[in-house]
Amino acid sequence: MKAFGQYVNRKVANDVNTAYYQKYTAQQIGVRSYVTPTVEAWASAAMGKYNAYTVGTGTAAYQPGKANLNAFQLGTNYWLSKRTNLYAIYGQTATSNYNATSASSNPVAANQNNYSVGVRHTF
Repeated sequence: MKAFGQYVNRKVANDVNTAYYQKYTAQQIGVRSYVTPTVEAWASAAMGKYNAYTVGTGTAAYQPGKANLNAFQLGTNYWLSKRTNLYAIYGQTATSNYNATSASSNPVAANQNNYSVGVRHTF
């Protein structure tokens, strides 16, 4: 079994006006292990914050919106050979407390569910 942890702190600013920016910080933990010699499984969870610039007017101009992010992912590989496997992945991201502007009084929450299945062959 392998356990892992990760910390991300990323900020991207506009070259012309640094008041325009996007910022993302997050922490992630997970485990990955072979269940049998041909079946590998993993799970990970993450929490973070996302800030995105929004264009307003007057004194509210360039005030960033903010959101809290929570996510998890589950996956498995079934190895058919050394270079070919079947895979299945499911993940969910939950966004909460998102405000489009700093003056917004109606926070928005949203969830995204994603899945993927397929065959992978490496050369």
